[in-house]
Amino acid sequence: MALVHRYLVVFPGRVGGHAPQPSVVVTATGRTGPGGHPVYTDETGRVRVEITEHGTARLLTPTPLHRGPLHAEPLS
Repeated sequence: MALVHRYLVVFPGRVGGHAPQPSVVVTATGRTGPGGHPVYTDETGRVRVEITEHGTARLLTPTPLHRGPLHAEPLS
C-alpha cells in the first residue's frame, strides 16, 4: 500500500455542542511510531500522530484536545 502524504485529523467536538469539530492537516515525517505505522505532524510540529492504514490516528504528543483514537481522512 502506498504511503498517504497528508491527512485531515478530526478531533471530537464538545459533548452536546453543535460547533464544527476541530481538525488539523498533518504531513508524513518519514518516521514510524511505536506501533510501526507512519508518523505525521502538523505545520507547527505540536501535533504528532501515528496513523494506521485503516485511518485510525493515535496522538503521540500530549494534548488536552483528546485522548484515544481519532479519525484521519486521506488528502491528495
